[in-house]
Amino acid sequence: QEEIDDQLMACQFNGEGRKLLHNAAVLGTGILKGPIVVNRSRKAWSPMQGSKDASVFVLEMVEEKAPASESLSPWNVFPDPSCDGNIHNGRGIFEYKTVTSKQLRDLIGQPGYLKAQISKVLKEGPQDSQYQSEHDIRSKSENGTKSSDKDHYQLWEYWGEFSPEDMRMAGVDVADGSVESVSGCLIIVNQTVIKGFLNPAETGDIPYDFMQWELVDDSPWGYGVPFLMRPSQRVLNAAWRQLMDNSGLSSGPIFFIKKKGIRPSDGRWELTGRKIFECEEDVNPTD
Repeated sequence: QEEIDDQLMACQFNGEGRKLLHNAAVLGTGILKGPIVVNRSRKAWSPMQGSKDASVFVLEMVEEKAPASESLSPWNVFPDPSCDGNIHNGRGIFEYKTVTSKQLRDLIGQPGYLKAQISKVLKEGPQDSQYQSEHDIRSKSENGTKSSDKDHYQLWEYWGEFSPEDMRMAGVDVADGSVESVSGCLIIVNQTVIKGFLNPAETGDIPYDFMQWELVDDSPWGYGVPFLMRPSQRVLNAAWRQLMDNSGLSSGPIFFIKKKGIRPSDGRWELTGRKIFECEEDVNPTD
Protein backbone atom coordinates (compact mmCIF):
# COMPACT_ATOMS: atom_id res chain seq x y z
CA GLN A 1 0.00 0.00 0.00
CA GLU A 2 2.84 2.41 0.78
CA GLU A 3 4.46 1.65 -2.58
CA ILE A 4 1.21 2.37 -4.40
CA ASP A 5 0.78 5.61 -2.46
CA ASP A 6 4.32 6.64 -3.40
CA GLN A 7 3.65 5.89 -7.07
CA LEU A 8 0.44 7.91 -7.04
CA MET A 9 2.22 10.80 -5.37
CA ALA A 10 5.11 10.64 -7.85
CA CYS A 11 2.74 10.99 -10.83
CA GLN A 12 0.74 13.74 -9.04
CA PHE A 13 -2.44 11.70 -9.26
CA ASN A 14 -4.47 14.07 -7.07
CA GLY A 15 -3.59 17.04 -9.26
CA GLU A 16 -4.43 15.12 -12.42
CA GLY A 17 -7.75 14.14 -10.85
CA ARG A 18 -8.57 17.80 -10.22
CA LYS A 19 -7.84 18.56 -13.88
CA LEU A 20 -10.17 15.71 -14.83
CA LEU A 21 -13.01 17.18 -12.73
CA HIS A 22 -12.37 20.66 -14.14
CA ASN A 23 -12.62 19.45 -17.75
CA ALA A 24 -15.70 17.39 -16.94
CA ALA A 25 -17.47 20.35 -15.31
CA VAL A 26 -16.51 22.96 -17.93
CA LEU A 27 -16.38 20.93 -21.16
CA GLY A 28 -18.66 18.06 -20.18
CA THR A 29 -16.02 15.33 -20.47
CA GLY A 30 -12.92 14.50 -18.44
CA ILE A 31 -10.33 12.06 -19.75
CA LEU A 32 -7.83 10.11 -17.68
CA LYS A 33 -5.05 8.16 -19.35
CA GLY A 34 -3.41 5.38 -17.42
CA PRO A 35 -1.92 3.56 -15.87
CA ILE A 36 0.93 3.83 -18.36
CA VAL A 37 4.60 3.00 -17.97
CA VAL A 38 6.95 5.99 -17.88
CA ASN A 39 10.73 6.22 -17.66
CA ARG A 40 12.04 8.37 -14.85
CA SER A 41 15.53 9.43 -13.82
CA ARG A 42 16.49 10.17 -10.24
CA LYS A 43 19.66 10.83 -8.30
CA ALA A 44 20.78 8.24 -5.76
CA TRP A 45 23.81 7.70 -3.53
CA SER A 46 25.22 4.22 -4.14
CA PRO A 47 28.23 2.44 -2.60
CA MET A 48 31.32 2.91 -4.72
CA GLN A 49 32.17 -0.28 -6.55
CA GLY A 50 35.66 -1.61 -5.82
CA SER A 51 36.08 0.53 -2.72
CA LYS A 52 37.13 -1.26 0.46
CA ASP A 53 35.60 1.48 2.57
CA ALA A 54 31.87 0.75 2.97
CA SER A 55 31.23 4.36 3.93
CA VAL A 56 32.19 5.71 0.48
CA PHE A 57 29.20 6.55 -1.72
CA VAL A 58 28.92 8.10 -5.18
CA LEU A 59 26.08 10.05 -6.75
CA GLU A 60 24.53 8.22 -9.71
CA MET A 61 21.61 8.75 -12.06
CA VAL A 62 19.22 5.83 -11.73
CA GLU A 63 16.84 4.98 -14.56
CA GLU A 64 13.60 3.32 -13.48
CA LYS A 65 10.17 2.53 -14.83
CA ALA A 66 7.05 3.47 -12.92
CA PRO A 67 3.28 3.60 -13.51
CA ALA A 68 1.60 6.93 -14.02
CA SER A 69 -1.75 8.48 -14.93
CA GLU A 70 -2.47 11.84 -16.51
CA SER A 71 -5.47 13.97 -17.39
CA LEU A 72 -5.89 14.88 -21.06
CA SER A 73 -7.71 17.72 -22.72
CA PRO A 74 -10.85 16.55 -24.56
CA TRP A 75 -9.74 18.75 -27.46
CA ASN A 76 -6.81 16.40 -28.12
CA VAL A 77 -8.44 12.94 -27.91
CA PHE A 78 -10.38 11.33 -30.76
CA PRO A 79 -12.19 8.03 -30.12
CA ASP A 80 -13.89 5.93 -32.78
CA PRO A 81 -17.15 7.75 -33.71
CA SER A 82 -18.94 4.39 -33.87
CA CYS A 83 -18.12 3.40 -30.29
CA ASP A 84 -21.74 4.10 -29.17
CA GLY A 85 -20.87 5.84 -25.93
CA ASN A 86 -18.17 3.39 -24.79
CA ILE A 87 -14.71 4.08 -26.16
CA HIS A 88 -13.64 0.49 -25.42
CA ASN A 89 -16.16 -0.72 -28.01
CA GLY A 90 -14.48 1.24 -30.78
CA ARG A 91 -11.70 0.19 -33.12
CA GLY A 92 -9.17 2.55 -31.59
CA ILE A 93 -8.41 6.03 -30.32
CA PHE A 94 -6.09 8.87 -31.36
CA GLU A 95 -4.29 11.24 -29.01
CA TYR A 96 -2.67 14.48 -30.17
CA LYS A 97 0.16 16.42 -28.58
CA THR A 98 2.96 18.78 -29.60
CA VAL A 99 6.65 18.16 -29.00
CA THR A 100 9.79 20.16 -29.68
CA SER A 101 12.91 19.01 -31.50
CA LYS A 102 14.68 18.69 -28.15
CA GLN A 103 11.98 16.37 -26.85
CA LEU A 104 12.31 14.28 -29.99
CA ARG A 105 16.08 14.05 -29.63
CA ASP A 106 15.65 12.97 -26.02
CA LEU A 107 13.63 9.97 -27.26
CA ILE A 108 16.63 8.60 -29.14
CA GLY A 109 18.06 5.73 -27.15
CA GLN A 110 14.92 5.06 -25.14
CA PRO A 111 13.50 1.54 -25.44
CA GLY A 112 11.34 0.97 -28.49
CA TYR A 113 12.02 4.25 -30.30
CA LEU A 114 13.46 4.00 -33.83
CA LYS A 115 16.55 6.18 -34.06
CA ALA A 116 16.60 6.29 -37.88
CA GLN A 117 12.95 7.34 -38.02
CA ILE A 118 13.41 10.11 -35.44
CA SER A 119 16.47 11.40 -37.32
CA LYS A 120 14.37 11.49 -40.49
CA VAL A 121 11.67 13.52 -38.76
CA LEU A 122 14.20 15.98 -37.32
CA LYS A 123 15.72 16.45 -40.76
CA GLU A 124 12.31 17.16 -42.29
CA GLY A 125 11.36 19.69 -39.64
CA PRO A 126 7.83 20.47 -38.43
CA GLN A 127 5.15 19.96 -41.06
CA ASP A 128 1.80 21.70 -41.29
CA SER A 129 -1.31 19.66 -40.64
CA GLN A 130 -5.00 20.11 -41.37
CA TYR A 131 -5.73 19.75 -37.67
CA GLN A 132 -5.29 22.68 -35.31
CA SER A 133 -5.65 22.00 -31.62
CA GLU A 134 -6.87 24.45 -28.99
CA HIS A 135 -3.20 25.25 -28.28
CA ASP A 136 -2.57 26.03 -31.96
CA ILE A 137 -5.63 28.26 -32.24
CA ARG A 138 -4.75 30.21 -29.10
CA SER A 139 -1.14 30.59 -30.18
CA LYS A 140 -2.17 31.87 -33.60
CA SER A 141 -4.75 34.31 -32.20
CA GLU A 142 -2.35 35.71 -29.61
CA ASN A 143 0.91 35.76 -31.57
CA GLY A 144 -0.19 35.54 -35.18
CA THR A 145 1.78 32.33 -35.79
CA LYS A 146 1.12 28.64 -35.59
CA SER A 147 2.80 26.43 -33.06
CA SER A 148 4.58 24.62 -35.91
CA ASP A 149 6.36 27.90 -36.66
CA LYS A 150 7.87 27.69 -33.18
CA ASP A 151 9.65 24.37 -33.65
CA HIS A 152 6.67 22.28 -32.55
CA TYR A 153 6.04 18.88 -34.09
CA GLN A 154 2.59 17.29 -34.14
CA LEU A 155 2.73 13.88 -32.50
CA TRP A 156 -0.10 11.37 -32.82
CA GLU A 157 -0.48 8.33 -30.59
CA TYR A 158 -2.87 5.63 -31.79
CA TRP A 159 -4.13 2.73 -29.68
CA GLY A 160 -6.05 -0.03 -31.42
CA GLU A 161 -5.92 -3.27 -33.33
CA PHE A 162 -3.13 -3.95 -35.84
CA SER A 163 -2.13 -6.76 -38.13
CA PRO A 164 1.03 -8.63 -37.09
CA GLU A 165 2.77 -7.50 -40.29
CA ASP A 166 2.16 -3.82 -39.52
CA MET A 167 3.59 -4.22 -36.02
CA ARG A 168 6.66 -6.03 -37.35
CA MET A 169 7.29 -3.14 -39.75
CA ALA A 170 7.25 -0.82 -36.72
CA GLY A 171 9.98 -2.88 -35.06
CA VAL A 172 7.67 -4.83 -32.74
CA ASP A 173 8.50 -8.47 -32.04
CA VAL A 174 5.37 -10.46 -32.92
CA ALA A 175 5.32 -14.23 -32.88
CA ASP A 176 5.84 -15.81 -36.31
CA GLY A 177 2.81 -17.45 -37.81
CA SER A 178 0.42 -15.15 -35.99
CA VAL A 179 -2.43 -14.11 -38.26
CA GLU A 180 -4.84 -12.60 -35.74
CA SER A 181 -4.88 -8.90 -35.04
CA VAL A 182 -2.96 -7.71 -32.01
CA SER A 183 -3.65 -4.80 -29.67
CA GLY A 184 -0.91 -2.22 -29.61
CA CYS A 185 0.12 1.39 -30.02
CA LEU A 186 1.90 3.41 -32.71
CA ILE A 187 3.49 6.83 -32.20
CA ILE A 188 3.60 8.94 -35.35
CA VAL A 189 5.30 12.26 -36.15
CA ASN A 190 5.15 13.83 -39.63
CA GLN A 191 3.35 10.69 -40.83
CA THR A 192 6.41 8.67 -39.79
CA VAL A 193 6.20 5.90 -37.20
CA ILE A 194 8.84 6.46 -34.52
CA LYS A 195 7.73 3.74 -32.09
CA GLY A 196 5.43 0.75 -31.86
CA PHE A 197 4.70 -1.60 -29.00
CA LEU A 198 2.17 -4.17 -27.88
CA ASN A 199 -0.55 -3.32 -25.41
CA PRO A 200 0.79 -4.19 -21.94
CA ALA A 201 -2.76 -4.99 -20.76
CA GLU A 202 -3.56 -8.66 -21.21
CA THR A 203 -7.19 -7.87 -21.96
CA GLY A 204 -6.21 -5.48 -24.76
CA ASP A 205 -8.13 -2.56 -23.26
CA ILE A 206 -6.95 0.91 -24.25
CA PRO A 207 -5.62 3.01 -21.32
CA TYR A 208 -8.24 5.76 -21.52
CA ASP A 209 -11.26 6.42 -19.34
CA PHE A 210 -13.95 9.03 -20.02
CA MET A 211 -16.03 10.80 -17.34
CA GLN A 212 -19.16 12.62 -18.47
CA TRP A 213 -20.65 15.29 -16.23
CA GLU A 214 -24.06 14.71 -17.84
CA LEU A 215 -24.50 11.65 -20.04
CA VAL A 216 -25.45 11.96 -23.71
CA ASP A 217 -27.12 9.01 -25.39
CA ASP A 218 -24.85 7.00 -27.72
CA SER A 219 -21.94 9.42 -27.35
CA PRO A 220 -18.70 9.33 -25.34
CA TRP A 221 -18.97 13.09 -24.85
CA GLY A 222 -21.08 14.72 -22.14
CA TYR A 223 -22.66 18.04 -21.25
CA GLY A 224 -20.91 20.35 -18.80
CA VAL A 225 -22.20 22.83 -16.27
CA PRO A 226 -22.14 25.85 -18.68
CA PHE A 227 -24.29 23.93 -21.18
CA LEU A 228 -26.78 22.82 -18.54
CA MET A 229 -27.03 26.36 -17.15
CA ARG A 230 -27.89 28.01 -20.47
CA PRO A 231 -31.63 28.51 -19.71
CA SER A 232 -30.88 29.95 -16.29
CA GLN A 233 -28.16 32.16 -17.75
CA ARG A 234 -30.55 33.53 -20.37
CA VAL A 235 -33.09 34.39 -17.66
CA LEU A 236 -30.37 36.06 -15.59
CA ASN A 237 -29.11 38.05 -18.58
CA ALA A 238 -32.64 39.20 -19.43
CA ALA A 239 -33.36 40.23 -15.82
CA TRP A 240 -30.09 42.14 -15.56
CA ARG A 241 -30.65 43.86 -18.90
CA GLN A 242 -34.15 44.90 -17.77
CA LEU A 243 -32.70 46.27 -14.53
CA MET A 244 -30.11 48.29 -16.42
CA ASP A 245 -32.68 49.60 -18.92
CA ASN A 246 -35.01 50.69 -16.12
CA SER A 247 -32.14 52.38 -14.34
CA GLY A 248 -31.21 54.26 -17.50
CA LEU A 249 -34.79 55.46 -18.00
CA SER A 250 -35.49 56.46 -14.40
CA SER A 251 -32.21 58.11 -13.46
CA GLY A 252 -30.10 60.88 -14.90
CA PRO A 253 -30.03 64.70 -15.03
CA ILE A 254 -33.13 66.75 -15.88
CA PHE A 255 -32.75 69.78 -18.18
CA PHE A 256 -34.94 72.82 -18.78
CA ILE A 257 -34.46 74.40 -22.19
CA LYS A 258 -35.82 77.77 -23.33
CA LYS A 259 -36.66 76.98 -26.93
CA LYS A 260 -37.13 80.66 -27.88
CA GLY A 261 -33.50 81.41 -27.01
CA ILE A 262 -31.67 78.58 -28.74
CA ARG A 263 -32.20 76.00 -31.43
CA PRO A 264 -30.42 72.66 -32.09
CA SER A 265 -28.15 72.70 -35.10
CA ASP A 266 -29.40 69.29 -36.24
CA GLY A 267 -33.05 70.12 -35.66
CA ARG A 268 -33.49 67.57 -32.87
CA TRP A 269 -34.13 68.49 -29.26
CA GLU A 270 -32.92 65.18 -27.75
CA LEU A 271 -29.77 65.57 -25.63
CA THR A 272 -26.79 63.59 -26.91
CA GLY A 273 -23.03 63.75 -26.58
CA ARG A 274 -21.29 66.72 -28.22
CA LYS A 275 -24.63 68.41 -28.84
CA ILE A 276 -24.51 71.88 -30.45
CA PHE A 277 -27.15 74.54 -29.81
CA GLU A 278 -27.24 77.83 -31.75
CA CYS A 279 -28.39 81.11 -30.20
CA GLU A 280 -31.30 83.00 -31.72
CA GLU A 281 -30.59 86.53 -32.98
CA ASP A 282 -32.85 88.19 -30.43
CA VAL A 283 -31.29 86.49 -27.41
CA ASN A 284 -29.89 88.85 -24.79
CA PRO A 285 -26.40 87.65 -23.74
CA THR A 286 -27.24 88.52 -20.14
CA ASP A 287 -30.21 86.12 -20.05
